[in-house]
Amino acid sequence: MKLEHTEFGFVKDKGQWKCYCSVPSVKTAKGNTWRPNAYGKTKRLAREKLEEKLHAQELELESSKADEADKTESKDISNTLVEQLKRYAIMKQAGVIKAVSRKLKVGSINDKNELNRNLVKPYPIGKIEVDKITRKDVADWLDELKANGIGETRRKGAYNLLTDYYNNYYCIEIDVNFISPATGFKFDTKKSKADPMKILDNSETKHYLKLCEEMGEEADVLQFILYMYCRAGEATTLTWSDWDKNNLVHFHSTWTRDDMGKLIVDRKKPKTESSDRCVFIPEQVKTLLIVRYADAEAKGKAKESDWIFPAVKDPTKALSESTVWNRHKRILRDMYKVPRVHDLRHSGISFNIRNSANKDKIIGAVSRNAGHSTIGITTDIYQHVLDTEFIELANYQSELYKTVSPLQ
Repeated sequence: MKLEHTEFGFVKDKGQWKCYCSVPSVKTAKGNTWRPNAYGKTKRLAREKLEEKLHAQELELESSKADEADKTESKDISNTLVEQLKRYAIMKQAGVIKAVSRKLKVGSINDKNELNRNLVKPYPIGKIEVDKITRKDVADWLDELKANGIGETRRKGAYNLLTDYYNNYYCIEIDVNFISPATGFKFDTKKSKADPMKILDNSETKHYLKLCEEMGEEADVLQFILYMYCRAGEATTLTWSDWDKNNLVHFHSTWTRDDMGKLIVDRKKPKTESSDRCVFIPEQVKTLLIVRYADAEAKGKAKESDWIFPAVKDPTKALSESTVWNRHKRILRDMYKVPRVHDLRHSGISFNIRNSANKDKIIGAVSRNAGHSTIGITTDIYQHVLDTEFIELANYQSELYKTVSPLQ
């Protein structure tokens, strides 16, 4: 069944492209008018996601018509793959899965539910009971996804729903003798083409902060990210209640997407458990916040629920990350290095480690301030800074061994 609709339309929304069918001419299986849309970093990605939704709806409509044509006695569907994946997502969000140590954020759950809804539910495998699924069922499903033009990354994401469910739940808590049908399938997902970290050295850090000062209060958020080496989403979603008006800032919120793909601020669940943290601020940040708070008070925008970095056109909304990026780009016009906004976080962490007299002593505190769950994550990411310590150690050993070694 082919859905009919007019040509695709596009609109920029919160830094992403939204693709939509301008005039829907179809109805869902339940008879409701359907106006689909999808988001992506580019128009092409947004359109591909929307086309996936349209194709999934086609399959669902075909399935519903086939069901009407072939009236069979109703059966309990609660043990089908689709329903069990829904239930598993809820359990993961609640943090009750023994093999999964942390709760998942709403955004992650929504992503998984979207894959289940569009890449599992419309296909025959979604209607099979979880204890009846075989490796052939999985292979046929993956082949059908590929035949329908679903990209490698999306196919792998959908497949990982099954491996996660069976390996971390069903084969552990339900039936330990059951052999997971979702094992051994290989994917050739290409590595990310994202730019590597571009770390500012000391002179570049000084230059960047000078340019921020010249820009004025619009660059306050950029200075804040660099000084506090926090994530951009953590900075832009702070309210005045998150600062104790002295030396502490509480990071615990970020941007996420709701079930419809719209960007919203999540004030209850941070990116990870370790992202919820209170951090002592340096004097430079304290001064920045004091000045901003005085200005906000004068404008009547200093209530506990008001944003520290509000949107320009509508101060009742948080400053968008796309606006932060645009301000960052204006700073970069006068710099030969072109870091991302997130590289300000990397640069801030590197700056503190690089200029510490005792790296071993400070790295634990830097790691906690950054919201890393373990010190190991910090040392792995910022090995480029710590490598200088190993060079110094090698030089020290060279001098030390000269006192005993015949090899000079």
